[in-house]
Order: sequence, then C-alpha cells, then structure tokens
Amino acid sequence: MFFTDEMSHLKKQMIGDEENPYQAIYFVDVVVSRSSGKVVSYRVIGYYGKEELEPLPPA
Repeated sequence: MFFTDEMSHLKKQMIGDEENPYQAIYFVDVVVSRSSGKVVSYRVIGYYGKEELEPLPPA
C-alpha cells in the first residue's frame, strides 16, 4: 500500500499509534495499480477512520 504525497500525513494518523496495525480495519479509498493485468499496489487517496478488531480466542 502506498500513500500519495498529498495523503502521506494519513499514514501517521492511520498506523502511527498502532502496536499491531493488522488488528484493525481501515476505511479507505484507493487507486489500484496494475501491471500486465495484475494488481501490483494500492494507493491510498482517502481515509475515513478505523475500527479495532476483536481479539481471537486462544486456539
């Protein structure tokens, strides 16, 4: 995932205080970049908040 220059400040806002950013859902707008028809990256162009995931019970 990449942030446009205009949106680089969002990276800190989105994940700057996260101990584990994979434990949240992020509501974003993205532009999908493709090469030879395959997705190669997502560029964040808008951010609308996040929601923490509930921890999974131990296996």
